[in-house]
Amino acid sequence: MPINSSAMPLSKTPHQIEGLQIWRAIAVILVAALHLMQVMGGSGSLTMVRFGNLGMFGVDIFFVISGFILGLTALRAASGDARFESLHFISRRILRILPIYWIVILFPLTRWLRSSEVSGFTFLDFWFLLPGLSYPRIHLIIGLAWTLIFEMFFYYVLTVFLRITLRDAVRNTIAALVLLVVAGQFLGIRRSGLVIVMNPILLEFVMGNITALGFQRFARQRKAGVAMLVAGVIAAGLVTFYTTTNVALEQNVLLGVGMLLRVGTWGIAAWLLVSGVVFWGPQVRSRLGKMLVAIGDGSYSIYLTSAISTEMISRLMARIPIELLRSGPLVLREGIALVCVILTGMVCFWFVETPLLRWLNGRYKLISGRRRVLPAPVIGI
Repeated sequence: MPINSSAMPLSKTPHQIEGLQIWRAIAVILVAALHLMQVMGGSGSLTMVRFGNLGMFGVDIFFVISGFILGLTALRAASGDARFESLHFISRRILRILPIYWIVILFPLTRWLRSSEVSGFTFLDFWFLLPGLSYPRIHLIIGLAWTLIFEMFFYYVLTVFLRITLRDAVRNTIAALVLLVVAGQFLGIRRSGLVIVMNPILLEFVMGNITALGFQRFARQRKAGVAMLVAGVIAAGLVTFYTTTNVALEQNVLLGVGMLLRVGTWGIAAWLLVSGVVFWGPQVRSRLGKMLVAIGDGSYSIYLTSAISTEMISRLMARIPIELLRSGPLVLREGIALVCVILTGMVCFWFVETPLLRWLNGRYKLISGRRRVLPAPVIGI
């Protein structure tokens, strides 16, 4: 389907971009706070279960944002050559996601090699984020990379349909992912690698695709956007308060346990929040808003480095001879550590990710003659 000429292109609407970056910032802060809670303790009570679920909610937000941005990107490619557009699409996704991931995992790689049995499938899993070829014996150097497995699988599916049916790639991707999830539920797959490619959490990418189709057709709808944003805030609050099942466990995701409930609660809330910002397109003028936009820009680096920096910072705080940092209130200690984790990720963004992308953009432009690699749609994403 051709792009509706009356629709407002996202590249010309910085307010939508800023709004999405704010949600990326909030999402990565939630995830980083969850990691800190898991490392520094305090995860046993019902309150902590609720807080853990809220932290994992950041992943749901990332997945919906990814579905939206990649869906809109595919819709814009609908007038090009199918072979070239599909290759260009997956090439820039790989360049955007994998190189910085490889750099980050170099730090814990030695320890990982000493502690895990390495096989050919495992090698492919953690270097190229293929969807669970060695499942259920998944060995990831950094545990949070499980989210990138779902991201890359979504990219692969969308790329296939860009190649086969360029104009209807987004709609066909939606249909394919829904059919995979339905098949997984019908077959009751729980303990095989197929649970990765039939996982209900893939429906969150579908939600983002649906928002992309709506935005392409209707462009900015401020009243509807505000209404969806308010509904999303209310939904997130209700789910946080009333949900007592712990979904903040990656094992549950990788086994497909409780995922329909998660998608039907946290996923819907994330979709409302993201769609609200997309259709509203709020202007960001405050210093806090600008700061969150900056954190959103660096959210992928923050996400990737958070596992390593969380462990290092928590150990450092335990050794510093300051009583407040060693045995002070948990909220205060985690708050200080959270600021340090974010700053560590931003340093990686400024001095590693940005120069790396600049270099990759130059090389890719020389080779393909195409535009620059797009910002990460997901985990920082």
